[in-house]
Amino acid sequence: MPFNSPKSIFLIAILIFEIGSAIRGAALSSTTFILRRAIARLGSVGIMTGGVVVMVAVFPLKKRPLS
Repeated sequence: MPFNSPKSIFLIAILIFEIGSAIRGAALSSTTFILRRAIARLGSVGIMTGGVVVMVAVFPLKKRPLS
């Protein structure tokens, strides 16, 4: 799988989010919880921006809204 396609980047972001969420649930202290939550947040940011990138790749310019 090439890592330059929007689909692969989006799937990697989902994987990072899922891993971050799983290890966050196993945190034993508040410090590790915060650090693991940061990992999950990186994945969620990737999902949000990846969704926009996928929409840009799928929809032609004429079918996108103006604002």
